[in-house]
Amino acid sequence: MQFTHSTAHIRGGTARYQPPELFRGIPSHFGSDVYAFACTCYEILTRRVPFHELPNDVTVMFTVVEGNRPSRPEACHSGTSALDGLWQLLQICWDGQAEKRPNAAQIVEQLEGLSIRTSTVLSMTDWDEKFTSKFRRSLPDIRLLPSVAHIERQIFGDLGSSM
Repeated sequence: MQFTHSTAHIRGGTARYQPPELFRGIPSHFGSDVYAFACTCYEILTRRVPFHELPNDVTVMFTVVEGNRPSRPEACHSGTSALDGLWQLLQICWDGQAEKRPNAAQIVEQLEGLSIRTSTVLSMTDWDEKFTSKFRRSLPDIRLLPSVAHIERQIFGDLGSSM
C-alpha cells in the first residue's frame, strides 16, 4: 500500500474513490475508472462521499482492500425497480477484480435497460462530427456581432438593461 500526506494519490484520485487493486500496487485498468464511476454515482445518489462514516483515508484503504464497499443507505431503500437496478449496477462496478467490472458500453446498456430505464439525449450544442468538444472549447469565443444587450447598453446606457 502507498500512503501520502494528502488525499491525492500518486496515480490520481482520492482514497474514497479508488479500487482495491490500486492500493495493492496493481497497474490501473479501465475497471479502475469504472469503480470510481460507481463511487461518483453513490455520492450523487446519497449526497455523501463513499465511506463517509469512516474517519480517515487509511481506514478507507484497509476497508476497501478487505472487500467492503459502501453500504446502501436507508434513504435508498425505496423498493423501486430503477433504484434497485441502479444499486445492483453499482455492486457490479465495485467488483473486487477489475476485469470483472463492466465496460462503459455495458454500463450504458444497464442504465437504459428495463430495470433502470434511463434515456440518452445527445447535446446538439456540444456535438460535432469533425472536432472533439475539448478541442472546440479550447478555441477563443469570437463573436462577429455584438449581443442585443450590448447594443442596448451602448444606446441607452444602464437604462437599457432594465427594459
